[in-house]
Amino acid sequence: MSRELPFTFELCGKLNDYLNKYRVAGLKLKAMPTNAVIYYGKIPDIVIVNEMGIPQLIIETKRKSDEGKSEDLYKPLGEAVVAQALCYAALALEHHNLNETPLFATANRDTMVIFKGIEKGKLNGFVDIEKCKESHASPEDWAKALKLGAYSKLLQEYFLAWLEKPLSEDTIKKLFDNYVANWIIKKPL
Repeated sequence: MSRELPFTFELCGKLNDYLNKYRVAGLKLKAMPTNAVIYYGKIPDIVIVNEMGIPQLIIETKRKSDEGKSEDLYKPLGEAVVAQALCYAALALEHHNLNETPLFATANRDTMVIFKGIEKGKLNGFVDIEKCKESHASPEDWAKALKLGAYSKLLQEYFLAWLEKPLSEDTIKKLFDNYVANWIIKKPL
């Protein structure tokens, strides 16, 4: 079993615990676990969907880094990690024929980083969707889907929040109340 799976399952369970109690911007949402949603053969870790199955937030989880391994492959703001989450959001846009990607996030046990969705017309400036669909032999391969300068532009223009302790009730409440709810009602973020 992948070492990130226990965290992924725990986070998905806590998100669903919250979503079973509360609506978000008046909508009933559900956290879909790993393998429940597949876009063009690619499997996001967690997808928050509305009752019609339309994604509102896609979360890519990572384990904390091991000694001697590249830190960027496991840090929520690592280029390859952000590229992977953006790829899933872009594939969701294409699959559901959306006007913009859902919010997308990366997380490990310590931190969750959230990004705004990207309008369909601007997405081509950030990511090569065909490269997102390709096989990725290593985590670094995801970064190859990003267009030149896209990572910096994502951090400057689409970065929404850095949330500590993603498994805590306070953080989950903040995630849904401050970011997902405002995204759903199209309040400027």
